[in-house]
Amino acid sequence: MLATSPFVRGRLLDQMVQAGAEQSSEKEEVVRAQIADALLRFAFHDPHVDHLIVGIRKQEWIVRNLESIDRGPLTGDEHKKLMHLWAMIKSDK
Repeated sequence: MLATSPFVRGRLLDQMVQAGAEQSSEKEEVVRAQIADALLRFAFHDPHVDHLIVGIRKQEWIVRNLESIDRGPLTGDEHKKLMHLWAMIKSDK
């Protein structure tokens, strides 16, 4: 079982979005949605995860999360991009 603080999780997401937006021509809200999608798919489709509880503050996020899950596991390219962003924010520490 793994639990994370929503404050830490939110701060790390913000840092990943900032790093991703600096490398993209997309608007920040588009980058945020792409990264949130990738993080949810990464966690949900991990073979070591048998239960995933997602805290949701807005009802419209439910449909978005279900759509993310339906997209299936990350592709190799998506996984590389996510790990690259993670490495970028961890190297800033």
